[in-house]
Amino acid sequence: MAMRGLMLLSALAMLVMLVSGAEKPRIKVKTTVAVDEEDCIRAVDGKQVSIAHTGFFMNPIDGSVLDQFDSNGDEPLTYTLGDSFILKGLNMGVRGMCVGEKRQIFIPPALAFDDKSLFRDGPPNGLPAGIPVMYNVELLAVKGGETKATFQGSIVPGILAVLIVTAIIAFVVHRIWVAQNTPLPPKKKEKKKKF
Repeated sequence: MAMRGLMLLSALAMLVMLVSGAEKPRIKVKTTVAVDEEDCIRAVDGKQVSIAHTGFFMNPIDGSVLDQFDSNGDEPLTYTLGDSFILKGLNMGVRGMCVGEKRQIFIPPALAFDDKSLFRDGPPNGLPAGIPVMYNVELLAVKGGETKATFQGSIVPGILAVLIVTAIIAFVVHRIWVAQNTPLPPKKKEKKKKF
C-alpha cells in the first residue's frame, strides 16, 4: 500500500512540474514604452496585429548584439497572432501588448530558429544553431475588434493552475493517509445455527 502511495505522489509531482513549466524555455520581455491600462487595446490570439520590428542576433555567452538580421522597414508586419509561421517567441512577446506599446523581446534559441516545429531541418539559411535573438517591437494596430485589458499575459492563470494541482495533491495525500491509518472494523462472529 505504501509503495502505491509513493508511486502516486511521484506521478503527481511530475504533473506539477509539467503544469508549472519548470522545463520550458522562456522569453524575457522589457517594456520600453508603456500604455495606460484604461487606454489599452490588447493583442490576443486570433486577432490580426500589425507590428514594426527589428531583429538582432545575440551573443549566447555575454548577451551582446552580434548583427541585425530582420526589419520590416517602412511596411508593418501584419499577421494573425498565434499563427504558426511566426517564431513562437515573437508570438509570445507580442501577446498581451497594447497598441502603442514598445517592447524588447529576448528569445532563447528553442523558441526562435532552433524550433523544430517551425524549422524541421534546423535553422534556416545556414544560421548557426543555439543563437538567441532579440526583437525591438512596437504594436501599431489590433484588428478584429477591440480587446480591452484582460488576464491575458498575466501570471494569474499560472498561479491558479498551480493552486488547483496543489489542492488535488493535498486531497489525494489525505485520502491515502486516511486509508492507511483507519483501523478496519472488527469482524463479526457468526453464530452457528443449530438444526
